[in-house]
Amino acid sequence: ELIQISDATVLEKVSNRYQSGVTQPGHVGVGGKEIWTFKASKKGQSTLYMEYSQSWDKGTKGAQKFSLTVVVE
Repeated sequence: ELIQISDATVLEKVSNRYQSGVTQPGHVGVGGKEIWTFKASKKGQSTLYMEYSQSWDKGTKGAQKFSLTVVVE
């Protein structure tokens, strides 16, 4: 999940969606990927702070965290 965008005047979130890795009906436990789209609004620098949480009941919040700095030229 997106926790914060350090400068939303430089970078804004457009969308995010989950793409399942299931290729045949009935497959369970297959991974997938999150696809995030951002729009550069002006020149500058902004940092995205994101974290992965386990979504099931009593799952770990913030199991993995990372940040990504984007430079718009």
